[in-house]
Amino acid sequence: MAHPWPALLRKAWVDRPLRQKLALAVWLTVVPISLASSMVALQHARQMVEARVRQQLVWDAEQASAYLSFWDQNHLHNLTLLSKNDRIRELDPQSVGPVLDEMYRLFPAFSYSVNRPDGTTVDRAGLATLPVEPRLISALMRQPSTTYAQALKGVNSTSILIPPYVNDPCVVSSVPVYSTASPETTPVAGLISTCLPLAKLGWITGINALIQSASSAKGALPLIDFEAGKPYGYAMLMVFGPDSFIVLGNNINDSHQLSRLDPRRVASTSWQPLVDLAWMSKSSTSFYTATVRGVPYFVGIDRRKKGRTVMMVVDQRSAFATINDLFKWIWIGTIVALSVSSIAVVRICRSLAKPIDQAGLALSRISRGEFDGPLPTDSSDVGRLFAYVNAASAQLQAFLNEAKQHAITDAQLVEARRIQSDFLIQDLPSSAHVDLAALCQPAYQIGADWYDAIKLDGITFIVVADVCDKGVPSALYMSVFRSLLRLSLIKEWQQHQSVESTLCQAVTTVNQYMAETHGHTGMFATAFIGAVDATAGRLHHVVAGHEPPLILRDNQLSALTIGGPAVGIFSGAVFQASWCAFASGSLLLAFSDGLPDARNPEAIRFGDQRLQTIVQEQLSSNWSAQALIDRLYDAVTTYVNGAEQFDDLTLLAVKAL
Repeated sequence: MAHPWPALLRKAWVDRPLRQKLALAVWLTVVPISLASSMVALQHARQMVEARVRQQLVWDAEQASAYLSFWDQNHLHNLTLLSKNDRIRELDPQSVGPVLDEMYRLFPAFSYSVNRPDGTTVDRAGLATLPVEPRLISALMRQPSTTYAQALKGVNSTSILIPPYVNDPCVVSSVPVYSTASPETTPVAGLISTCLPLAKLGWITGINALIQSASSAKGALPLIDFEAGKPYGYAMLMVFGPDSFIVLGNNINDSHQLSRLDPRRVASTSWQPLVDLAWMSKSSTSFYTATVRGVPYFVGIDRRKKGRTVMMVVDQRSAFATINDLFKWIWIGTIVALSVSSIAVVRICRSLAKPIDQAGLALSRISRGEFDGPLPTDSSDVGRLFAYVNAASAQLQAFLNEAKQHAITDAQLVEARRIQSDFLIQDLPSSAHVDLAALCQPAYQIGADWYDAIKLDGITFIVVADVCDKGVPSALYMSVFRSLLRLSLIKEWQQHQSVESTLCQAVTTVNQYMAETHGHTGMFATAFIGAVDATAGRLHHVVAGHEPPLILRDNQLSALTIGGPAVGIFSGAVFQASWCAFASGSLLLAFSDGLPDARNPEAIRFGDQRLQTIVQEQLSSNWSAQALIDRLYDAVTTYVNGAEQFDDLTLLAVKAL
């Protein structure tokens, strides 16, 4: 059963039109990259915002605590000055009443009262928030922590007071009243108190202005109110203990404040996790994160004032609102840009499809040899495409015309190669005493190297030669060199019947003729001419400027010596023949420079060392002439590895049997 994935892949991608592929490619590349980069940038921005919020919230808490302390000190100071008023010291309703009425007229946010130590009220102003029953005042004076009790001890203080002692929750401040100007020696004659409703505390102290400073461009953040189902925004808490706190702001709900000041009800409010943070650390300022009803918050805390902890709270959604909106609009813009670009890609691809089809049809006709009129061109991209097609058509026409013109020449080169191959001996004159093998591979269609072998009266003459350069000119001179040298060897042997004389006279005759007749052309040849005398076990040779042939005897390898210069340069050149032992089992390898000069794709030579190593892979007795030729050819072919042939390659191996 065929696997379904190839068919699905082909349907989903391969067979889709190019415009759809381009549009998909845009989405598949831009969206992941944009998403990843946006997430990294958003995370970095969130870290920066959190650091800024940490600093801001702690600073706000410090400022709020400072505002409260400053107001408290100044208010108690002013109340102390009022307590020293002579009319107040009289503790007479006729004297005290006008003073309190004037104070209430000047500061209507406060209610004022003057009381005697027994709890009776001398007089009061703005009584809506003050206790009116003497028994309640007496009860407050008996509670050591209240401002009333503290004032009777001569201590100025401020605290929170809730019903039934007042009609509405308020901040009560009390200072002692002395009958004389020497409070150190005079007992407290009474006390003067003010009551500020909690709803007005934020405005009087400046806290509300501080809260409003935490605002966006469109206005202040909303205030958090868990009881009203508003968990998002900004809040300021003043915590007096583990079960008592108030929330400051401009939308204070007295019933909610009562529940926050009632120890029996605090634990049931959603504020409890935030209140608990006030007692988690003993440091003067700190920063926390907290979660209430699944909503995460940042909390800055100030504890520097004994008995009071100020907390500034903002939810993380509000803190990150600006950057979240920014990245939201960035993504909306990215999606819109991708959509518009996809539409543009589709429309552009449609406009390109027609000229591409035109170009494809034109190329199809050109491939069949139909050269119609040129396609219209202009300066646009399509016009340049058509210009390239026209140029290719013109070049192909020129190439075809040139190919037709050179068809005869190419045929002649093929015939020349066939004729040249006839110069090479196909059936080498091997015998019971001598084993021969050879190979010649031109670098071009025809080459300038050759090998030859002639058997004359039991003597086997062998030749490996190389005309300088490559190609047709060198091949022409090769035919001349080869013919003259072969004819001279036969003629000189017939005349002298001497191996050394035959070798020297033959190469001298060819050198003199080529140097005098064709020396002006600069063409010359290097050659190795040898003669194997199997009966005597000798190898006679002349090495005329050629690569020295190698002789392997058992595992000992040696090179023949040079016997003269290249043939065809100097008309008076002298060539010297030498001989060496060539007993049974000896192996001779003659070659042109195309063997050591063969290059691999990195243009590194095959080299003499690699050649010698291969020859010595076996004892000479184990090699056959053909086996050595085959081994060298395989090694060179593998080394070249498809690179262009550097020079003609000619090999000749002779083994004495």
